[in-house]
Amino acid sequence: MIDALIKEIDIRKDYLSKENIDSIYFGGGTPSIIDASDINKILSKIHNTHTVSENAEITIEANPEDLSEKYLKEIKDIGINRISIGIQCLFDDILLFINRRHSAEKAIEAIHLAKEVGFDTISIDLIYGIPGLDSGKWKDTLKKIEDLPVSHLSAYCLSIDTNTVFEHRLRKGDFIPLSDEECEEQYDILVAWAKSNNFNHYEISNFCKDNLYSRHNTAYWQQKEYLGIGPGAHSYNKISRQWNCSNNKKYLDYLNRGLLSVETEELSDNDRFNEYIMTSLRTIWGIDMNIVNNEFGIKHYNHIIEGIKAHKEHIIQKADSISLTEEGMFVSNDIISDLFI
Repeated sequence: MIDALIKEIDIRKDYLSKENIDSIYFGGGTPSIIDASDINKILSKIHNTHTVSENAEITIEANPEDLSEKYLKEIKDIGINRISIGIQCLFDDILLFINRRHSAEKAIEAIHLAKEVGFDTISIDLIYGIPGLDSGKWKDTLKKIEDLPVSHLSAYCLSIDTNTVFEHRLRKGDFIPLSDEECEEQYDILVAWAKSNNFNHYEISNFCKDNLYSRHNTAYWQQKEYLGIGPGAHSYNKISRQWNCSNNKKYLDYLNRGLLSVETEELSDNDRFNEYIMTSLRTIWGIDMNIVNNEFGIKHYNHIIEGIKAHKEHIIQKADSISLTEEGMFVSNDIISDLFI
C-alpha cells in the first residue's frame, strides 16, 4: 500500500497548479498504525515531487492507544507538526458503547504525552448526542478538557448511517437515540463552553484558540484545490472532482499496472455555486457576496438575497457577507439546502 501511494503521488504530480503545498494531512482511517518510517517515505515523495512551504501544516490523525512517547517523537522528527487525536469522549462506558479501544485515562495521557514531546498544536475529536451521554456527562467531558493542552477541537453529533453496526443495533432495540432537542441542548452547551474558554467557533463543528484554525479543513471550506491520495480519496481542482475507488485490492491492482481507478465529475456553474454555498456558510466568514456576483452573476446573487428572507432569525447580513448565527449553525442543513439552485 505504501508503494502504491508513492506511485500515485508520482502519476498525479501535475494535478495541482504549481502553487506551493501549504498543508499535508494524513487522515481518514487510522494512519497512526503506520510506522513512522513509512510515513516518512510518503512525506519524502511529496517533498521531492512538489514545492512544500517551509511552514506547511503537516497533520496526522491518531487514536490514543497508538501514541507512545517513542512513536510521538518519531513522527515529530520526520516533520509532523500537528496532531489530531480521536478521544471522542472521556467516559469509559460511553467509549465502550461506541466501540473505542482506548480508555478515558489513555486519552488524557496521550494528549499530555504529545505536549511533552513538543507538539504545540494539538487537536481532539469529540462526539455528542450519544445514547447514555446525558448533558451532565457532556458538561463533565468539556470541563476535563479545560485542564488539557488542547488548542483545537472538532465536535460532531452522532449520526446513524445505513448498513453500519449502529443501525443494526438500533433496529434490534439495543439503544434509544437521543432526541433532536437533547442533541441541540448539548450543542448549546458546547458553544457556551467554547466561548467561556476562549475557543473561537469558526466552523459549525470546529473550534480553536489563538486563531489556530485547521489550515487543511479551512482550505476545503474556502474551495481551494487539493489532491487526495489513496483508496477512496477525493480531489478537487476547481473544474472537477475526482475520487479513487475505495476497494483496497482494486486500488492496488490498478497502481501495480501504473494506472488510476478514478471517477470524475465535471462541475457545472450551478454545481460550483451550490458547493460554494455549502462550504462557506459553514464558517464564520460566510458567503462573500462580491465573490457570488463576480463568479456567478446577478441571478445567483439575487437568489441568495431572496432565499435568506425565510431564515432571518438565523442570518447575519452585512454589506458584503452573509453568515449564520450560533442557532443557525445547528440548523444549517435546512438553510443551505434552501439556498441551492
